Amino acid sequence: MQELCLEKGTHHRLFELDEEFHRSMFVVCNKVRTWKMIRQMNSQFDRLRVLSLATKTDWDGVISQHKSIFEYIKKKDIDSAVEEISNHLELVNYEKVELNLRYPGYFK
Repeated sequence: MQELCLEKGTHHRLFELDEEFHRSMFVVCNKVRTWKMIRQMNSQFDRLRVLSLATKTDWDGVISQHKSIFEYIKKKDIDSAVEEISNHLELVNYEKVELNLRYPGYFK
């Protein structure tokens, strides 16, 4: 579904699917309460994610990471899953720097 959103350029739906993917990870790990707490504190992070989705044209890497994470979990390859999840979470740091350079007025 995320790939289809890329083809159609529907970044709002891509955000929803990205959110669903992340929520699913917490549900599977029986950490729904943790997910709800994160959601309550994430408005600035969501703002960054939506801006990134709206301005970034290359989301193949993110979707590829989602696929890899899913496959590692399915295979019960914990070490590879943890490594890929860490890499995935690090993306926000790079994106924030890039977005700050492109849109400095958004980050005062």
